Amino acid sequence: MGHQKGTGDLGRNLSISEEHSIFENSHAEKRRRAASPASPKWLTTQEAAEYLRVSISSIKTMIYRGQVRVHKLGRRNRFLIEELERLITLPLSHI
Repeated sequence: MGHQKGTGDLGRNLSISEEHSIFENSHAEKRRRAASPASPKWLTTQEAAEYLRVSISSIKTMIYRGQVRVHKLGRRNRFLIEELERLITLPLSHI
């Protein structure tokens, strides 16, 4: 069971770097769509974790430490995309 190369839509084998590039491009596209004016500006905890590429547990820790602002909707947590975007662009010394 050695490491196998991935298979693209056209059936050709992809290198690890090609797979990584496709993943990164896909993630960048999701971010662009999430930040577009036509999309909702609020994210659930799961969506915020995916957007920041961290675990839900990490999001909860960040809330507890005051690193990310959470808005309560009843018992549910919601996050503003704009605030998450600022978190991404802040230097690590500010987090």
